[in-house]
Amino acid sequence: MRIKRWLLLGALCLLATGASCGGDNEQSPQEARPTIPASPSLAIAEPSPRPSATATPTPPETLLAFARRVLLPTFLPDSLAENTGSTETPYGLQTTYQVEVEGRTFTFESYTSESGEVLSLDIYLIESSIDVAAATPEGIPDVFARFFQPIEPGTSEWIAGNFQGAPSVEIWWDNQDGSREFRSTIRVGTTAPDGVGNNLLAACLIFPDSPSIENKSCFVPGPEASAQSPPSQQTNPQQESESATTEAQSQPGNAEQTASENLSPGFNFTFGTSVPETDRKIIREGLEYARIFVNQRFGVDSPPTSVFVSANPGELTDMYMSYFGIGTQARNSIIGRWQGLSAEAGFRSIFIFPGPGWRDQRDPQIVLAHEYFHVIQYDLIGQPLADIARTTPPPQLRVYGPNWLIEGSAELIGRLAAAQLSGQSQAGMLAQQASEAKSSIANLQSMETPAGFQTVNPSYQLGLLASNRLTSSIGLETLATYYRLIGGGMEWKSAFEEAFGISPDTFYTEFADFRANGF
Repeated sequence: MRIKRWLLLGALCLLATGASCGGDNEQSPQEARPTIPASPSLAIAEPSPRPSATATPTPPETLLAFARRVLLPTFLPDSLAENTGSTETPYGLQTTYQVEVEGRTFTFESYTSESGEVLSLDIYLIESSIDVAAATPEGIPDVFARFFQPIEPGTSEWIAGNFQGAPSVEIWWDNQDGSREFRSTIRVGTTAPDGVGNNLLAACLIFPDSPSIENKSCFVPGPEASAQSPPSQQTNPQQESESATTEAQSQPGNAEQTASENLSPGFNFTFGTSVPETDRKIIREGLEYARIFVNQRFGVDSPPTSVFVSANPGELTDMYMSYFGIGTQARNSIIGRWQGLSAEAGFRSIFIFPGPGWRDQRDPQIVLAHEYFHVIQYDLIGQPLADIARTTPPPQLRVYGPNWLIEGSAELIGRLAAAQLSGQSQAGMLAQQASEAKSSIANLQSMETPAGFQTVNPSYQLGLLASNRLTSSIGLETLATYYRLIGGGMEWKSAFEEAFGISPDTFYTEFADFRANGF
């Protein structure tokens, strides 16, 4: 006999323990909403506990980090304004934000404990004009696809139920970190005669150390489930097996725990326990310096960025796969990349492998500012194009332009930031790069694809010098203009000419003459 589950809506009514849900906190159907729990492809850092006796609101950046994982880019707010209300509850401090995006009002809500730990995060909206026939396990994925990122097939099954007589459909799964994630839709309001009405659509993340929230506020077992295990103890057997296999592969012996830190306004840091405090300090301070440097040079907003750091290739691979929702079949190809790579950036994310001697091989400040500028590039072109670029095969030209410019401009920013910090002059830095690049006979055309770029040595020096030559007379900020134009739908060659005032072919000829004269 199938177990039915009902979502508990409203102001955390303690139905699971039989407490009353009446009184001043009772909500109308229009206000009701599910609180729901976490994702196998999600790695959001919890803030470190605060030594305060009074719970403090969840930082907006933490809610926005969750939003980037679940909302479509079209509906991502740039920021969350001051919270619209904070209420002490038996389960922690409830904090609510509301924001209008594309004509719809999204509500962001969270609960934090007295120690400052984030217990749950959820995002919901009431969407009108949903066909009643669509609110079924078969139809609701299409409804969610209008607003939320697609859910990987096979994660779990959508189950139909009801809440106080209202149709509801939900799906949930457990993450490798013990957290649980939900998607849910519930009929609210009055259904119109034509079969169209309002549905509350919600996504919710419950962290593993919040059993009171998960057991008592997310959903309540129906009568048929009274003899069964609580929902919080049920997992997808296939997921459980995959999680155990991944852990065994990445962590021979005892699996390392991940320590999360949230010490900088622009970053959520997740460090593996294999990372010494010296490296953590270098990475935290180096990225913050890079953020300030780029903000001052380009006047761009600082996107909230998740930073994952581990000196264990297996652990860093698991972080990478979890963040991007990559299946385990790709694990071996990903783990191998860290052998020759100290860092890699994605959309609002940076992955750092501080392996043996990483600080001796290259100035960490160059690496950190280089990767942070990649974050800015991705942010300016937008997540859809960033995802396409990340998965483009190396022999192909990426959607946001030639690799010599993508990597060369990032290397230029990295070395300018490091030079400013160390006191080296820009002229001295450029002269050093020119000296190293003179040994190469490659042209820029051969460096347009990632594969072509990697065959050239020294490639980064040539890309840096070309990027500097391109912008030296018109300003570095034109790089931001170029990526914005691509994000707006312009093809890269047209964006190149619009931003830099010269066509790629003409610039290739000009740069060849520049090289011939010794840079």
